[in-house]
Amino acid sequence: MGGMVTDHTLIRPGALAQANGGYLVTEARDVFANPGVWPALKRALRDAVLRIEDGGEAPGVIAPPLLRPEPIALDVKVILVGDDGLYRLARASDPDFWEVFKVKAEFDAEIERTAETLKVYASFIARTCENDGLLHFDRTGVAGVLEHAAAWSATRTCSPLASVCCATC
Repeated sequence: MGGMVTDHTLIRPGALAQANGGYLVTEARDVFANPGVWPALKRALRDAVLRIEDGGEAPGVIAPPLLRPEPIALDVKVILVGDDGLYRLARASDPDFWEVFKVKAEFDAEIERTAETLKVYASFIARTCENDGLLHFDRTGVAGVLEHAAAWSATRTCSPLASVCCATC
């Protein structure tokens, strides 16, 4: 009869919900390029609560009403990966950026990919988790970080440093 129908089985977790209890590593460019993502991420990290938001609540968007599940307690570390220029732009554009992402790490853009350097990189990840009282990555998580770093650096041609920003909540 032309009406919209929905039910709870159509609700799917997004990247932040899937990373809850662990880490979310994502490209900073993707976060800032999509309208509404940065404000929603900032709000979720600041409140330590994940809420499903109705797309119709965004200005200029028409969407059918959604089911409103209860908010989920959020315990996640978010790591934004991007270049130094984007980092400086984010800090200058939003005074809350430094409050949400308190740690900035810089890495050389070129590291020889050998078994020894991969082992050192993996040890660095483990040591950082241990020193900061963070949850440890499992083998697949470490491998994912190493592969992402390798793929990301392979696409870069001119920047001397890669920046990584970490949010803790």
